[in-house]
Amino acid sequence: MLAELAPARIVLCTALARLDQCDAYPGLAQELNVAFPERVARAATAQGARLVFVSTDLVFGAVAPPSSGFVEAHDVGPVSCYGESKAAGERAVLEALPDALVVRLPLMFGDSLGRGLGATDSLLAAIGRGMRPTLFEDEYRTPLDVGVAGRALVELLDADVSGVLHVAGRQRISRHELGLALLTAAGHKPVQARAAVVAGTRQQAGLEASRPADVSLDASRARELLSVELPGPPG
Repeated sequence: MLAELAPARIVLCTALARLDQCDAYPGLAQELNVAFPERVARAATAQGARLVFVSTDLVFGAVAPPSSGFVEAHDVGPVSCYGESKAAGERAVLEALPDALVVRLPLMFGDSLGRGLGATDSLLAAIGRGMRPTLFEDEYRTPLDVGVAGRALVELLDADVSGVLHVAGRQRISRHELGLALLTAAGHKPVQARAAVVAGTRQQAGLEASRPADVSLDASRARELLSVELPGPPG
């Protein structure tokens, strides 16, 4: 397909991105998150195409970040099959195409076009099914609106930058705090938002080993490069 289309610019977002699916199908995670990006990078090299490869904040987690979040120079330390595969995918892409740009994105919120994905729509879909989802008070991220992330990726296609770049929101926030903010933004009153979810911990869910406590990203470098603003969650 790439040979036929001969694109000048490629944004590669393909991934097996659910943690449970990567645990269940590690071979597929290896194929989609490592081998496939490497093949695309080699094709981009052959065609002289610009490649922006989307990665994740979950390449971190083994150690806590500094108060300002992880910067690009920090060593990766994933704690999940998904994070390990994405870290390996980053290395494979940059070895095949050193001029490629790896963009690590955080947890996304916003409109998923009816697919029930991301922090917003998955939460609204669960509540719509009559569920009362548990949101962790001890898991911290630097979430970003998916539309903002998309605009940033498009802008970076023409930017003179390679290697690794963190593109994330300004605010370090727990999954529980984020859920309440998103529900309020969707029209729920604060008391209704709190009643719609359960505040829990990773330990209570038995997920301390595979769900890192804090993978907050420092996106200072991206803010210097981009004209697109990188705000935090609503409210």
